[in-house]
Amino acid sequence: MKILTELTPSETMLILKPAALVRDLMKYAMMDLLMQEKLSLINFEVKPVQGLARLGFAGVVAGKNFKKEEPKLHEMIFLFPFYRKPEKQIIFRHLLQMALSAAKNESNYKQKLLLDDQLMKPLFKKRLLQKIFGGMDLSAEGKKIQQAVIHQFNQYDKILPPMIKNDKQKAMEMLKDIKGNILLLNSFSFDLIPMISREIIRVEEELEDGPSEK
Repeated sequence: MKILTELTPSETMLILKPAALVRDLMKYAMMDLLMQEKLSLINFEVKPVQGLARLGFAGVVAGKNFKKEEPKLHEMIFLFPFYRKPEKQIIFRHLLQMALSAAKNESNYKQKLLLDDQLMKPLFKKRLLQKIFGGMDLSAEGKKIQQAVIHQFNQYDKILPPMIKNDKQKAMEMLKDIKGNILLLNSFSFDLIPMISREIIRVEEELEDGPSEK
């Protein structure tokens, strides 16, 4: 399905679930950037030999593919500090703080950053009350794309697991076509995704509560 070659997992998630929480859209954006090696983690092991891995204290640096492609606006909330200082190392939780600040709120992140892409704009519409109180719906074209994506994902989840066992090369070629959208398939799991999710929630709570009084 050609459109999946052009959509990031955050964009695809928004099509599948227009009411998705910003934290979920952000976690897929971050995971995709790490998977594409536009950003890289240092001093961190997903499965450490001893103890629990705490992603929040890992370092983040620009990856080897940092400038390989033009980033989309919704990815820039994570990337902009490294455009300013390419050699900079940022603690993961600090990067999340900056990203949440740049995202501002649900309306801004979804409508100004995610829907900035020309491919995304025709897929959504706003009713009168939504223009006042927020929110959005899929357009007729968006619903058509949503059903096509669901069908394609169901096909991938059905055929990929046995294909990986019997013809790994062919499976890898198929996965290459959908890029980061592999993160949304039910037949694959990634340890980093729930870790990223937990750190975003921690940072959100810290920002809401404010600095603790001594």
